[in-house]
Amino acid sequence: MSELFHYQAGNHSLRQGYFDAAVRHYETFLRSSTGQNRMVGLFEMGEAFKLNSCFNTAILCYEKILDMPTQGIDPAVADDIRRKVQADMELCDKLRNYTHPLNALFQPRALVIEPTNACNYSCYKCLHPAMKRKKTKLDPEQYEKFLSGWARRFGEFEEITFTGGGEALLHKGLTDIVRSSSKWMPHSCLTIGTNLSLLSEVRARELIEAGLKNWKVSLDTDDRAEHEKITGQDTFEVVIGNIEMLWSVLDEGKRGQLEVAAHRPLDGQYSEKMREIFNLVNGKCTVFRRSPYHSLMGRKENAELKLWEQTMDFDAPLHKVCLELWHNLVVTADGDIRRCCSDMFDCPDAELFGNIFTQTLDEIISNEKRRTVQTKIQTGATSDLYLCNRCFALYDHTSTFKG
Repeated sequence: MSELFHYQAGNHSLRQGYFDAAVRHYETFLRSSTGQNRMVGLFEMGEAFKLNSCFNTAILCYEKILDMPTQGIDPAVADDIRRKVQADMELCDKLRNYTHPLNALFQPRALVIEPTNACNYSCYKCLHPAMKRKKTKLDPEQYEKFLSGWARRFGEFEEITFTGGGEALLHKGLTDIVRSSSKWMPHSCLTIGTNLSLLSEVRARELIEAGLKNWKVSLDTDDRAEHEKITGQDTFEVVIGNIEMLWSVLDEGKRGQLEVAAHRPLDGQYSEKMREIFNLVNGKCTVFRRSPYHSLMGRKENAELKLWEQTMDFDAPLHKVCLELWHNLVVTADGDIRRCCSDMFDCPDAELFGNIFTQTLDEIISNEKRRTVQTKIQTGATSDLYLCNRCFALYDHTSTFKG
């Protein structure tokens, strides 16, 4: 009874974060256990310490197992545990370096999560109409399980953004997703990217009460007919009305930010059109941002979309390092981890960095493919990286357009 008590008490202390108490209980357990019980107990202790990021202590448990005589222990059990120990020791050795305070910048600061890849628009500037990914939506329970595990292990993300290859407001359970984000990461800044065409005042208030802070709205014209031509939907008046409604619900920015982002072809009317959109929303939002359309790294065949990129020199040496892989964990609705936001539409399976629903947190943060791509980006060797070699964000410093 005493042996079992100290083992269970050690597990409980560790879960509560009482590491000194956990070690004392485990030491008492080890003094009274022998043979196979000792080996199994040491292995489970090592696993418990590993899951709580105590990698050095976990390695000590694993080393004791390898030093143990196997006499009187079932050979199959001993071989299985030793095999697992070798793999776990290698993983812990990587993770204790990876999670060292000096390497903290290699842990993502922000989460970009896609609620759904379904969309009610069919914008010609977007890859969504040709997207081959199966339409799906984020499972709130799986998402909360991942988020709670991450919060316990690594703490809070600085920001969580609900956006991706679809319209976030199409997810009927979005309020629950926002609420669970606030529950596990109460200090994180919660942001949504949306076309705002599906918002009601009731839902706006629900999302804000659940913890949503920032709203980023896409609006590319001040003309109803042109808006319908761009999006395929006659919702211009609805969107403008919702901007005004949301600005009021946000108490003119006191309860959160409302950002309007405008994009247009870089033609002779660019500056004039941007002024017209600004005049339309001026006084109804916190921030107004503008930028030219782009061809999504050469994936969209449209002459208007290429105008900005034609002002860039993609053969010029890189003058900056893209920190997307260090700062953001970008995840689609099915849990797949992508390289960046531009990667969400058509990323080949070979380019994925794992899945937050099917892999452990250790496997997610120590993904070798991710580390390899990080090294290439650090050294400027992006010529063979999918999308990076045509990324407008990496080469915008070479553009002759300075608007």
